[in-house]
Amino acid sequence: MKKIIYEKQKKPGVIYALAGRMELPVVDITNPAFYTEPDENLIKKLEADYLASEEKTAKIPAFIRGIMIRLVLGSSIIGRGLRAADGSYLSGITTYIMKLGPDNLGKGYSTNVDRAITGSLAGLSLRLRLQDMARFMADALLPLLAENPVSLHFLNIAGGPSMDTLNSLILLKKEHQEILKSRMIKIDILDMDSEGPGFAIKSLAELKKPGAPLAGLDIQARAVKFDWCNVGGLYKYIKENVPSNSVLAVSSEGGIFDYCPDDVLYANMKAIYDAAPPGTILAGTLTNTDNIAAAFNRTSRAKTIPRSIEEFASKAKGAGWELEKSSIRPLSVVVGLSKGRRLEG
Repeated sequence: MKKIIYEKQKKPGVIYALAGRMELPVVDITNPAFYTEPDENLIKKLEADYLASEEKTAKIPAFIRGIMIRLVLGSSIIGRGLRAADGSYLSGITTYIMKLGPDNLGKGYSTNVDRAITGSLAGLSLRLRLQDMARFMADALLPLLAENPVSLHFLNIAGGPSMDTLNSLILLKKEHQEILKSRMIKIDILDMDSEGPGFAIKSLAELKKPGAPLAGLDIQARAVKFDWCNVGGLYKYIKENVPSNSVLAVSSEGGIFDYCPDDVLYANMKAIYDAAPPGTILAGTLTNTDNIAAAFNRTSRAKTIPRSIEEFASKAKGAGWELEKSSIRPLSVVVGLSKGRRLEG
């Protein structure tokens, strides 16, 4: 049995939890150690550097590129995750480690290559999209919670570590302390993977300890094995597990909006709309369609599906959802929707 890799140099004010055999920091976007300021000059520089690098790499024969990639990524924990995602999707834990930033990676499990990746355009994009997801949900939930004294229910589809959900709660508690007090809060993480949701549950336990950001709140989380292609199962799950008088927030960061083909994605959105209580909010991330994202997708082992915000908004409206907010980030677009009235025809 492999030993647990504990973090030997814990940062003051940072919470840690076990992900498998690694002790990882728990992202709290209200903590300066994790908050990333959107710096347009830095983003433009990283984009230019990336395109220049891709142009040089494209001139190298494919088989040599493959050898070089294997050599560079060989000992990297993120590299192993990228190779495992070949033609599929990036695991929740690998994606999560990329969000930590180079200064928060533990030396017991990471390498200089990992630090370079987390400091790259891809790592920056993941940190910004997490912040945008959490901010949209916190802001959208506030008026709903003010009107509804009952329960708050989160449904995180393909949620993995579910940091978007946890950080929306951190924001709400920090900025509006009374709004969550004495309220039953449930988090259901629907995912085929078990490692990511397991880390989310352990992170929540640490976040609820005395003095921690979510201390004193009645929050329960559970992991549910779920195939996101099972649209009928999603409708049934919401109907059977979400009370009709509760406030519901559904999210999928780096999940169904990025990987599902159109028919599955919009069938899922329709199923959520049909089953969800009035006022439900829905947040997700789209893979951008610009030249930067296109170049990244050509070389990425995890194959996401690019979608324009205009086409997505139109199809989402047909399923009943109103696009309330969108933020364009490098490689991604974060979308926030609310349950409106489905168009006929």
